[in-house]
Amino acid sequence: MRKLLIDEGKQVLKSLKAEYMHHEAEIVASLVEEIEDEYRKSSVRSNLKKGDAVVMHSCMEASLPKYSGRIWTCRTDAFRSKGHDYDTVFLEGFSGSFSAEFLQKVDVSAIIEPFIDSTAGELAASERSWREKSEENRRLRFVLEETRSVLGNAYELGYLHTPFEGAVERILDRIEQALKGRWLKVGDSVSILSSGIKGVLADIQYEHDRYQFKHISGWMYGISDLVVKEGEAACQE
Repeated sequence: MRKLLIDEGKQVLKSLKAEYMHHEAEIVASLVEEIEDEYRKSSVRSNLKKGDAVVMHSCMEASLPKYSGRIWTCRTDAFRSKGHDYDTVFLEGFSGSFSAEFLQKVDVSAIIEPFIDSTAGELAASERSWREKSEENRRLRFVLEETRSVLGNAYELGYLHTPFEGAVERILDRIEQALKGRWLKVGDSVSILSSGIKGVLADIQYEHDRYQFKHISGWMYGISDLVVKEGEAACQE
């Protein structure tokens, strides 16, 4: 199944390159690499292992405090060979130990599904606002849909295993910021929300995620809160 995801990712990249959308292709390529990396780190396994994210079984909450954490070490086959019929698990940041039968892996769907639900409306609203715009907007919608398709396929096929720790949020945030940057053009009056800096864009290099302002020397890199100043026409000099 992992090969299927890789093949689908290649198809997405092929489509993007056919549209000469090299910057967007880099974004999707990075996305596929992150999903593949997450899969390698947490491949399907039947037994708990060091590094697994776990929670206490709900049936134990009445007699033991609810606890979640990451496994620091396990005593498994070697421990059983000494006459014990269960695994002992030690968790990071917890002084005691647990029997493995009382723990279960974190259900990754509990992490992903609420996030997907909460962002579905925002994505739909963004698509509606793009509907009447130019050919550039059509290209951006194409990138967004292809990216969501890769994420959706990875989730449906079960490739997104714990430990996950916000990878989907980071991926979508980076894509969203990259797409926002595509609206900017040289001559736009912009402001950086976090610093209050305002100015006019003199140059933009999307492939390096950097921006140059008129009357300010040097480049500014990776600005996630750079916005066009509302209600102001672009300054032309």
